[in-house]
Amino acid sequence: MQKLMFTLLLCWSLPAFATKNTAHPLDPLSAKEVNKTLEILRKNDKFNGNTLLPYLILKEPAKAEVLNFQPGRPFKREALAEIYDKKSGKLFENHR
Repeated sequence: MQKLMFTLLLCWSLPAFATKNTAHPLDPLSAKEVNKTLEILRKNDKFNGNTLLPYLILKEPAKAEVLNFQPGRPFKREALAEIYDKKSGKLFENHR
């Protein structure tokens, strides 16, 4: 598996709307978060007609963030995505 830096964009793009659509940091990604993630991926040349997205989930936050959660206060959200390139047969994932 190769790791790509471009998908790190996912990590800092989601927090702005996390508390409006999400009640808890461990809730699954909302439709809005999934759409924002896809929007970011589509802007990258690695995500094209030759790629599949078999895996797109919430990257579990640090335990301290979950324990410090207070309803109504903003919290960080990150997406974890894997991108399969059908042409090369390679699987790419975001990481931090």
